[in-house]
Amino acid sequence: MRHHFPDLAKLLVVHVGRSDDLSTAEYIERIESKPRFISIDGSHMARDVLFDLNLAAEITSEAGIVAVDDFLNPMTLGVNEATARFMLDGNKDRLSPFCFCANKLYSVPTGLQICICARSRAVHSVPCKLS
Repeated sequence: MRHHFPDLAKLLVVHVGRSDDLSTAEYIERIESKPRFISIDGSHMARDVLFDLNLAAEITSEAGIVAVDDFLNPMTLGVNEATARFMLDGNKDRLSPFCFCANKLYSVPTGLQICICARSRAVHSVPCKLS
């Protein structure tokens, strides 16, 4: 990627290894800010996905998006179990799902207003407080 897209590669931070290898503080230190997009993909074990959801809820920026891959895939029941546990265990005030498509569940920090423009197929996130 660095060879083909050098400018884009400067914006990405890739951690090769298990997500529980680093602490929340170590992730933020490595990327130098809270990420605007996190993709949870890899292990389909419930405990691993639940760990990743909790990590994402802690480090995602206020206007960020978290994508959970293989959600509702009947071959990856651990992903479904972990996502359900996360939402049922009182985490609705941390992440709120707003879109499901193409085998992915997209969530944003709770309280973020999402505007989806169908004509341009663009998604804009706008920080706001809901009363």
